[in-house]
Amino acid sequence: SAGEWSIERLYTRPFVWGTSPSDLTWSKKGHTLVFTWNAQGGHFMDLYAYHPDPRKLVRLTDLENVKDELNAGEEEKDARLRAYKAPSNGIGDFSVSNDGSRVAFSYRGDLYLVRTDGSEGPFRLTRTRTGESSPHFSPEGSRLAYTRSGQVHVQDLGNGQLWQATDVEQERLTGWRWSSDGRWFAYMVRRGEGRQTLIPNYSGRFVAARPFPRSVAGDEPQE
Repeated sequence: SAGEWSIERLYTRPFVWGTSPSDLTWSKKGHTLVFTWNAQGGHFMDLYAYHPDPRKLVRLTDLENVKDELNAGEEEKDARLRAYKAPSNGIGDFSVSNDGSRVAFSYRGDLYLVRTDGSEGPFRLTRTRTGESSPHFSPEGSRLAYTRSGQVHVQDLGNGQLWQATDVEQERLTGWRWSSDGRWFAYMVRRGEGRQTLIPNYSGRFVAARPFPRSVAGDEPQE
């Protein structure tokens, strides 16, 4: 009955009604659905794949309790900030190969590959202090493009060859896509760094303020 549930219990994770799947993505071929989900109703989102033909649901990652000192953020290194650290959102940046056999994803600034049939655990493709994000498979699936230090990089997944595809110097890369034949990139840039606004954090004994990119009314568009 409703009397058995307190307000605190109803609005504390894990939610009793669960957590909704998000970022549902079909492979272009291969009939594979990939999405992020927390089956226990928690906050951290892991990767799942569903194969409709055999009606098989596969959990692809289990990363919430994995620790990595190399990529520890400022909140984890600072004892004061650590006490007020927000829970991680988990995985939110992934790409499904066109044939539906593999997923590339970014987590805590590094790239991983995992097979959607669950036959192997995630393979860590990078381990660097410089963060990588926005992975995208090439149309034929043999290469992976991603952003690092404001540039698009490409890695051949067969031989490991890596090269930088863009040379953006005075602007900032804001978006890019493969061409359908895998020979070209279209990309968009923003002029300059834009306005930096201090956003105060009132948690804890002292007020801390870090700069965030935030435009205000009257600023010139930079795209």
